[in-house]
Amino acid sequence: NITPSFIALGAAAVAMVWLKPDVKALLARIEWGVLLFFTALFVMVGGLEAAGVLHALAGLLASLADLPPVLFGVLTIWVVALLSAVVDNIPITIALIPVIEGLGTAGVDIRPLWWALAFGAGFGGNGTIIGSTANIVVASLSERTRTPITSALWNQRGVPVMLLTCMITSIVYAVIFPYLSQ
Repeated sequence: NITPSFIALGAAAVAMVWLKPDVKALLARIEWGVLLFFTALFVMVGGLEAAGVLHALAGLLASLADLPPVLFGVLTIWVVALLSAVVDNIPITIALIPVIEGLGTAGVDIRPLWWALAFGAGFGGNGTIIGSTANIVVASLSERTRTPITSALWNQRGVPVMLLTCMITSIVYAVIFPYLSQ
């Protein structure tokens, strides 16, 4: 019953004791803007969850489970991708895991839906700067250069990539669906 956060903090404490870094220099190198962004992001997602918005989205997705399984999986890819472009893909994935598990309890074959969730979250996160943790880190680091990556620039490049990869993935998903169900 050890939580992942306990393991992470324990390992960090051991590393600090072992390496004995200069704390002032270490604190100066931390990307505080990125940390504050993620703090705010998880507070926002927690607020959406407490307000019932994520539950309503999950209910909407669950209400569509009567569709043909292939179509439901493709729809899941697109819904998750669009949500991941608007909100970071990690909280969206975490919010939808219980939904997929609930669909499994209701008798839906969820093996292909795990793939749909992974594809949608992964490719949807490419769409916007806030869609993925890596995007935020890269954009933050680019601010130190002469040509920082702005949100508008990211969207110009990211949204077409997201749409194209989701279209290709939808076709591949439909073709290999029988194998995903095994």
